[in-house]
Amino acid sequence: MRRLVALALLLGGCAAPPLERPSFAPTDAGQITVPLSRDLTLTGMLSLPVSGKPASAVVLMHGCSGVSATHRAWATTLHGWGYAALVLDSFAARGVRSVCETGGVTSEARVEDAFAALRTLAAHPGIDAGRIALMGFSHGGGTVLVAAAPRIARRYATPGGPTFRALIAFYPRCEARYPGTPLPAPLRIHIGALDNWTPAAPCETLTAILQRAGADARIVVYPDAHHGFDSTRPGPPIRLPNVSVYGTRQRGATVGPNPVAAQRARDNVRRELEEILGPG
Repeated sequence: MRRLVALALLLGGCAAPPLERPSFAPTDAGQITVPLSRDLTLTGMLSLPVSGKPASAVVLMHGCSGVSATHRAWATTLHGWGYAALVLDSFAARGVRSVCETGGVTSEARVEDAFAALRTLAAHPGIDAGRIALMGFSHGGGTVLVAAAPRIARRYATPGGPTFRALIAFYPRCEARYPGTPLPAPLRIHIGALDNWTPAAPCETLTAILQRAGADARIVVYPDAHHGFDSTRPGPPIRLPNVSVYGTRQRGATVGPNPVAAQRARDNVRRELEEILGPG
């Protein structure tokens, strides 16, 4: 018996203490740390609007090539609307630059990143923990769909803890990804009609299935728009010959900006956030 007690005390003494979260002053912004585990801490760039009250916030999940000027531009736009924005970098701390052609880090794996960012922002006194949205692009949009699965939300959202109030996915891979109901939050999908990397049709099917089940899910398909239609890169769309087209064995996809569709998307997202989170 004494040996069992000694073993229990030894194991108890070896138990890892809770993961330490960063502490913030109400106006802290700029680069912040997002602890994921004892061995991995992500970073993100937080923009915080000047306000006399805690702000609603949006966590931005980048695509397969990492953080780009497009994501930073979205953060600037959200800040201008009065929302805090965290551009989360899932790759740098992992020593990854891109997974567009090589694979590696999956959209599914990054759902843990998203919820770590949620918990970090919820501890910031300048942010309203009850009004945080998740917004992802392409590879990060797939993460949004994973986060929309009820079993995933139950796994990462502790009872009484913070949850995402809105889920916004830009041109995600919808093939074979049906989150199921009840959704943990309203889901909004934005995708181009000409997208030949993550095609619109499976996303339309997904949305229809969710709607028939009574879920708050909507999709906007933008005419004449390719994958990455909200890109800030100047010039016409370009072809990437070596990327895999989801749901097929084909390779190669067209990506590039459509300023008209991008502006429509910004208008739509602002309206969606105001409807779900309230004005910034």
